[in-house]
Amino acid sequence: MVSVAAIASMGTSPPVVTEFVEYIRRTGRLQHLSILSTSEKMVREGVKLVEAALHIRYPDLKVDVHELPVSDITSEEENYVFMEYSVRLIVDLSGRFDILHVCLAGGRKEMVASLVMVAQLTGLNSVYHVVSPYVKEMNVELERIRSDIEALADSVDPKKYYEENREKFDRVMFPPAERYSVVTVPIIPYPADYMVMLKRILGGELSARNVRDRTWLEQLKRAGLIAVTRDGTIVVTVEGQKLYSHVLKYL
Repeated sequence: MVSVAAIASMGTSPPVVTEFVEYIRRTGRLQHLSILSTSEKMVREGVKLVEAALHIRYPDLKVDVHELPVSDITSEEENYVFMEYSVRLIVDLSGRFDILHVCLAGGRKEMVASLVMVAQLTGLNSVYHVVSPYVKEMNVELERIRSDIEALADSVDPKKYYEENREKFDRVMFPPAERYSVVTVPIIPYPADYMVMLKRILGGELSARNVRDRTWLEQLKRAGLIAVTRDGTIVVTVEGQKLYSHVLKYL
């Protein structure tokens, strides 16, 4: 039996996660969902809502939450924290499941961009985004039940609270399929030999003489990841060091 897992980034719009799960379950299998979230209060409340909704709708689906030690992604350092959590989670789940999907719909735009880059570096090719022409209406509905979401998150038994208010919550969390679309995000993975070379370059193991592809070396320079001295020594920049220590070393 093929095992299937998914990762979903989480922002302040919980329905994008449940809509994504609905889409995957309509078209195939899904046994495990990992949610990536920040520690911001509204996001935490949304996570509780998603967990309760999915537990009741799909009791066979295992859901776990990976909360970042930051309340928001508003700086370069916080974004690197998000990338590190993402790549470590992708590597872990890729080793335990046959198929791994990633949903980019939740969170800030920089989280979306970073997840796409991590997906390319890790060789994933099953990346999705959730879009809808009814975003304004959805936001109005979310605000209308905001006090109920807070009450659910604060309750002793969020799943029981959801069940008692299921009609109200389901209307927001599981809208009709025609009200949203799940689109595939094209991903071009890096060749394996280039990934090995990139890790060795940014890990400080190689000199310019060891790199045959001079065009690629020049591109790394223009990207601000390395500098090359006259004697061919590769100097990894601060940005290159960050990319290596937060992402590449886990691959």
